[in-house]
Amino acid sequence: MDLSVEIALIGALQAVVVAVIGGLFALQNKRRMREEDKHRIRSEIRAEMQEKAAELTAHSLELGIASAKALRDGKTNGEIEAALESATAASKAYESHIRKVATKAANK
Repeated sequence: MDLSVEIALIGALQAVVVAVIGGLFALQNKRRMREEDKHRIRSEIRAEMQEKAAELTAHSLELGIASAKALRDGKTNGEIEAALESATAASKAYESHIRKVATKAANK
């Protein structure tokens, strides 16, 4: 076999090896990007859930304090009604958010 043919074959073989390695690297990179996207989405959902839970806790605490004051004073006032309304609204918002997240998860 001629030396120039051998050199050409070696060059072609190198090109094939580089293409295969490049393809494997691209595939691995695509998988990594998909996993990073999933992690980012989960983190966003977790942050939203924590925010909603914190709001619900704050409104529940407000209602508890208003209830304690009403019991202590032996009378209710506008404070307890407002606290009850905000706690109810926060509870509904939290439940709605949970349903929205569950629906998205079920549709994947």
